[in-house]
Amino acid sequence: MRTLAVLPALVLFLVLPGCLLLAGAAAGAGAIVVTGEDTVTVDIRASRDAVYATAEDQVESAGEVTGTYPESGIINAEVEDSKVEVAVRTVDDFTRVRVKARKLAGTVPDLDLAQKLAREISRAAAP
Repeated sequence: MRTLAVLPALVLFLVLPGCLLLAGAAAGAGAIVVTGEDTVTVDIRASRDAVYATAEDQVESAGEVTGTYPESGIINAEVEDSKVEVAVRTVDDFTRVRVKARKLAGTVPDLDLAQKLAREISRAAAP
């Protein structure tokens, strides 16, 4: 009987990987949500400017920032041989951070790195 209860959860996990939720890193941060094969998002209750500055610091300490565009909220970087793009934008009363990472010259998703960076940013930026 227990196997029958686990089977639907397993099917949902395999069919809907983009809906996988990871635990939030801090009280001011929401859940880290996997939104694609190489992308995660996290919502943080802090100002856009503060989150952008924190994201820039965290990415810089993890690798090499190759471009910053504060007006549009974009940070480009090379981290652990992966191309990374962090997008920071305001949504209602919180700031949404989207982290995308691809390795091997941008050809292969690097979801583990995207999750790691999102976790670091949310921990550092959350009040």
